Amino acid sequence: MNLKNLKLIKSNQFRNLKVIGLATIIMFSSVNCSNEMKENYSSSSTFETGDENKSNEPESSKEKNESSKDSKEELDEKIGVKIPIGTIPYKPAEKETAEDDKTIIKIPIGTIPYKPAEKETNEELEKPVPETTPTPTPTPTPTPTPSPKPATSPAPSTDSNWGLNDINNELSAYGRFIIPGMPKETYEKAMAVEWIKVTPQGEIQDLSIDLLKSYSYEELELFMKNLAKYEGVDLHIIGKSVQGRNIYSLSIDLKPKTVEEKINNLNVPYEETLKFIINNALETNKIKASYIKENYGIDNINDANIVQLYFIAKDIEIINDSQLNKQNLLYLGQTHGNEFAGGLYIIKQFNDLIKEAQTNDYFRKILEEVRLEAIPIGNPDGRIISQGTNNPFYKANANRVDLNRNFPSINAGQLFKDVRQSPSIRTVPHHENYPGPHLGSEPETQAVMKWLHIYVPNAYSLLDLHQQGRLLYYGKPWDCKTGDQSISHFGQQIINFLNIGVPSGGYFHSFEHFPYGYHGEGGTATDYAISIARGVIYNSKYGVLTINNEPLLKYNNLNNNKNYTPINNRFRALTLEISRHVWGKNYQIIENALGDTETSRRMMNEEYNRHNYNGLLIRNAEIALGEQKINIIKKQVEAVNDIKNIQNKEREDNITISLLKALREELKTYDLINILNDEKKLNKVLTR
Repeated sequence: MNLKNLKLIKSNQFRNLKVIGLATIIMFSSVNCSNEMKENYSSSSTFETGDENKSNEPESSKEKNESSKDSKEELDEKIGVKIPIGTIPYKPAEKETAEDDKTIIKIPIGTIPYKPAEKETNEELEKPVPETTPTPTPTPTPTPTPSPKPATSPAPSTDSNWGLNDINNELSAYGRFIIPGMPKETYEKAMAVEWIKVTPQGEIQDLSIDLLKSYSYEELELFMKNLAKYEGVDLHIIGKSVQGRNIYSLSIDLKPKTVEEKINNLNVPYEETLKFIINNALETNKIKASYIKENYGIDNINDANIVQLYFIAKDIEIINDSQLNKQNLLYLGQTHGNEFAGGLYIIKQFNDLIKEAQTNDYFRKILEEVRLEAIPIGNPDGRIISQGTNNPFYKANANRVDLNRNFPSINAGQLFKDVRQSPSIRTVPHHENYPGPHLGSEPETQAVMKWLHIYVPNAYSLLDLHQQGRLLYYGKPWDCKTGDQSISHFGQQIINFLNIGVPSGGYFHSFEHFPYGYHGEGGTATDYAISIARGVIYNSKYGVLTINNEPLLKYNNLNNNKNYTPINNRFRALTLEISRHVWGKNYQIIENALGDTETSRRMMNEEYNRHNYNGLLIRNAEIALGEQKINIIKKQVEAVNDIKNIQNKEREDNITISLLKALREELKTYDLINILNDEKKLNKVLTR
């Protein structure tokens, strides 16, 4: 009998005693087991992805006149009456923190807040631990690199806001502003907001987002808090909505386990210690504890730890500074209240990915190389208003301001000379396209502004998820040539991935051709993000980000003014419009994926599965890391799997050898036939 037959005996638990007895007799009469213990094994395959180079044209619209035949103006009037401000009752969520518990931690821009140890509590969801986040600089700085000291932030221009008429008189040769800029005091207040770290306690629950189900905002908060219990997942309250709801930032930032465990054993903060190690990797054993305390703020270190730090430094030479200066992959969802898919997709993607990474070595390695940051729902009040009224038209926040026209970006609220103003821009509060009383007026906008200022300087990309048209907008008419080329290449890679396995009706690219963004409709989140990356600065005179304290009106595009220092010249920002959504004549919805109806949820679910959204986060990370790095990671994972397979094979062989030895010993003592006929005796042999 050979080894395979023996394993078969083991796996079947000797259910057929007569057959087993015969096999055992044959085994001891004809087999030398010591010559039959080698077997071939094959390593498990790793996750493979790739681009499919194909272009897709939008499928033709279907004329299904199923909704109201009212004109656009009539619908506008009706909606304006149906949803007055503040009519949607708000049920406060649980109290997040006590004001007198706040502790302030100063952190330089471009770094990630240190995660303190969690407090012990018997409550399922503990009150969050307040934490001050980095104060973003309004002036351009070089791409962040590891540094022992916080960078100083130059103050913004001290000019007071001019009146709109004064500014327009000055700029009459170039164009005009159609909306006042963001006041200096409001800008500074937005940049000074403290983030509050949410540290929930209790066991991780096995939760999943079902896209066919309707979720309240409070239910989604619980999903995010449950995610924050996983290793490497952080949750912060970064601001409040008009009606007082929390706006959350959710992140995944996994560290290599061995290094983090060693540093934590020294009882010192991980980020600051890692920063020190990277900057002094080969000289650590020559440096005194006093130097570390003075230059890095690591108070718990002592001279006895220096040798330990030296060996940790040697361990992480293969990691280098990529762990400290990871690329950020940014995601923004549900800026518009009626566009539910973005927020649900992000929470589902984060949830499914971190769960998969618990057992998938490839996913784990990818998440150790990049940092994922998201604001899943940027407009919680608008979401609830749209959900409560079943109104697919309501895009604005509770103040009836369109948040995606409210950012004080380099092109915000500006109408270039000889360019006609967009008829869609509203001059009074409305359910869509009203940019606000002034740029940056809304608390939701201000929360996202600071979030972008913190993460864009070291970000690879931003995907701003909306929900109309199954297309990607990318390429700003005013952007620099280098940045525009990076965006175009990245955008096509995302399109290729979303269209894998889709024969027709896939995603396609829509350019923001001139004069888009020049006729009063600028001020989107992607406008603002690219403005930060290109190094433009806030100017209080105009209330927008400017080139050398001058508005874009004077230059038309960044290529016409080289006197600025880009922070991140290859940063990519795309607007991803989820789901097929077609408008017919008289503003009628022919196919509606908006809102929170049974039909819209069905369409969201179909879109998610049809267009590979379950793998979008990993694919985005693979693109950011590059083919060479991904191949290295795959080889590392294969090597780890090979070792695991060898260990498992050796363990199985050892068990088999032990079983044979036990049988031989028992056969010396007992009569074979009696053993085979006595199930208890047989089980006794098998358990040895």
